Amino acid sequence: MQKRPFQFISLIICIAAAGLLPLSAAVAESTIDSQARYVPHTNLINTAIREYYRLRGEWPRSWEEVRASELVQADLFGPQGELLSPDDGRLDFPGDVIYIAPSEADPAALMSALPLEAGLPAYNNTLQPPQTFAELLQQLPADQRSALPDLQIEAQWKLFSLAALLRIGMEDFFSSHGRLPDSLAELLASGQTTIDTSSINPVTGRPFAGDAQAGDFVFELVESKRPKSVSYRLLPVAPDGKPILYVY
Repeated sequence: MQKRPFQFISLIICIAAAGLLPLSAAVAESTIDSQARYVPHTNLINTAIREYYRLRGEWPRSWEEVRASELVQADLFGPQGELLSPDDGRLDFPGDVIYIAPSEADPAALMSALPLEAGLPAYNNTLQPPQTFAELLQQLPADQRSALPDLQIEAQWKLFSLAALLRIGMEDFFSSHGRLPDSLAELLASGQTTIDTSSINPVTGRPFAGDAQAGDFVFELVESKRPKSVSYRLLPVAPDGKPILYVY
């Protein structure tokens, strides 16, 4: 499978005051300018399906079920503008993906056409079930669960899942452009995320703003200690207006 340039990307894991383990910031060192190139959406689709499992505790029966969950509100496209349809059962172009729903005999899986440079060899990836949000909450002491009622609302869980998907989008944007997007709006308009500028926030009922308001995201570029480098913060914001509170 095609590897991402992780030499430029690192993830910082912080601990919230509530005792949760949030993936509270992601840092990408951007030191180069390169011509934009197509980055396959395999990892993004994989993550969307896994985040569906975190929400529902079961694998989706189809990609359309993932879309119906509000985790995917934007179309994804191939290198020549082909619409990605993981339910169609075909690998029609480089970067195409098939979602295989689980059966009694077989687990859930993704089949993808990679690499981009050499025909359509099939890469099969069996999906492993992640821990669900409900299971994570049950592991918290009772006093912490009662102090965090916001985390028991599915819309808030969806915001956590969307934050995970946006971070994959940030990696893909960086891999494509050699730099970070200047704003959340630029990321949403790039075609490299599962939501776009017209998508509706499941918490606020309005389009995403990235303005650090309650129920939205904090998005900001941060000066890096490395010369000619920048990093970013991308955090969900709880209904009380405080960022982080991110269960992963």
